[in-house]
Amino acid sequence: MRINCQNWRNRTKKRPKASFILFGFAVKQQTQLNGTFQYENGTFAYEGDGELWTDGKQKGANALHSYGNGDTVGIGVNSATRQIIFTKNGLQLDSSAHLFVAPSFADFSFYPFVSLWHSDDKIEANFGPNFKFDLATL
Repeated sequence: MRINCQNWRNRTKKRPKASFILFGFAVKQQTQLNGTFQYENGTFAYEGDGELWTDGKQKGANALHSYGNGDTVGIGVNSATRQIIFTKNGLQLDSSAHLFVAPSFADFSFYPFVSLWHSDDKIEANFGPNFKFDLATL
């Protein structure tokens, strides 16, 4: 299954290392568009410094690899197993291997989001179909 938030490209120029850009998805549509979504229940987010957020909680500092200028990062879901994966430059990140969408979110709808901390942060988003990660490998 291809979902619309598989591939985000981080293009920050002033912060070449990790930054406070977060991307991910929510299993419900958020009504407030100016918040930090990683603090909400039903969200999954990957932060530029490698932090992983799920259901409003940090799952560990540096749980994933940091990303920055020129990296391509993505998120995907295996619809058969409900497994959530994060990718960096076309490779699945091992630390995301045990993340699953809870059965309580039965309608299985996803809403992509990105949180930019600085006003000059920029991203390039790809909503498909040419993803760096091969979804057939799931």
